[in-house]
Amino acid sequence: MRPNYNPKTSVYAPKTLKDPVPGYYAVVLQPMYSEDANALLRPGEAYMYLGVDIHPSFPASGKRLILLQDTKKIKVYDTYTSQLLFVPIQPVLKDKNICITGTLRWDRAVYEKLIKLTFGEFKTSVSKNTDYLLIGENPGKTKLNKAKLNK
Repeated sequence: MRPNYNPKTSVYAPKTLKDPVPGYYAVVLQPMYSEDANALLRPGEAYMYLGVDIHPSFPASGKRLILLQDTKKIKVYDTYTSQLLFVPIQPVLKDKNICITGTLRWDRAVYEKLIKLTFGEFKTSVSKNTDYLLIGENPGKTKLNKAKLNK
């Protein structure tokens, strides 16, 4: 019997910090399809992470991730784990105004979703109320200058 395995639900809940546990959001970094190819998961979309479904007939490690969007369960093979970013449901950016400028590693929609999931406010322009400016490559000079003036 695997640790943390519930045979009634066939859900495995990893318990290490390295592995996500239920109570996290899975934010899509790159486009990918669900196990049955009925759903396209797009960058910036967030799904509630429910756990892992285990079966020996699944490819690779024999696991697939169970994600929830509204009331619909979506299953993806765990080989897609590198295309997901797991975020704990915590208000770490509560009431903080965050603006982005420049080119970042992932699609801008991913960063917007991360800000909103952690209770921050995503803003499209810099103002005196901006708490953080996330700066990527080739940042916009207007936003940088406004941020310097509003220190």
